[in-house]
Amino acid sequence: MTNEEFQSSQNFEENLKEWNLLSLEEMGESVKEGSLYVIGNGFDMLHGVRSSYYDFSRTLGKRSTVRFYLEKYLKTDDLWADFEGALGKINIEAMCQPYIIDNFLDINGAYDEDAGAAEIYMSAEMVVEPIISMSTELMDRFRKWIGSLHTNTNDRPLCNVIKDGKVLNFNYTEFVEDLYGADAGNICYIHGCRKKTGRGRQRLILGHIPGANDAAYEFEDDYSAVDNLDEHAQLLYDVQQIALQMVVEADDTLTKKCKEIIQSNQPFF
Repeated sequence: MTNEEFQSSQNFEENLKEWNLLSLEEMGESVKEGSLYVIGNGFDMLHGVRSSYYDFSRTLGKRSTVRFYLEKYLKTDDLWADFEGALGKINIEAMCQPYIIDNFLDINGAYDEDAGAAEIYMSAEMVVEPIISMSTELMDRFRKWIGSLHTNTNDRPLCNVIKDGKVLNFNYTEFVEDLYGADAGNICYIHGCRKKTGRGRQRLILGHIPGANDAAYEFEDDYSAVDNLDEHAQLLYDVQQIALQMVVEADDTLTKKCKEIIQSNQPFF
């Protein structure tokens, strides 16, 4: 166990003291068939699944480009403690400052007399590469990791607790089916499930709450490192607007659209 995991475990034990805890036996006696079970990552971890975001971070590797972008452009003290929340703290200012855009325009030859739209859009894409990587490569790596998760115990500690009923499952894994025989027709995988169904592979929903990054678009431009400002000002502004629109589109894929999710699962509710 790492120091981070030990400290997290200690904090968890301290917080538990504030609650009136029931033993599994007492809980099992109080649960009736037809109950609603709401399960999250604690369920998987109880069965030995290494499914914390800290575990996910270890699969990225220390030299991963997407890991570098996450650690550099998300404004948070502990990225993996609340990873989805951290995705709502993107440092847009660090990407879209005029002097940064100016550098990419110069690299791509966008200031040349014969430059065209291709050089301009290429520069904008390079400016927002960090968030584009978060919305594409990150999601690919996340799905691959979710697909690799497995239980590490033969114990069934909840066998007297989980009975016939409905399951609201916040996990992406199907272990409640495999371990306890829960009927797939009675389960709502609210954030998607990794297993293939008759309709193919479900989208796994990962992201922050709507509007979390809205305030990040309000920042003061820094032109201090830009040469020939008067000549380049309009182009800088135009490319910044293109880049910001790309940020909006990428951030949309990192947003957990709660109302739409609830609406799409309305038959279950």
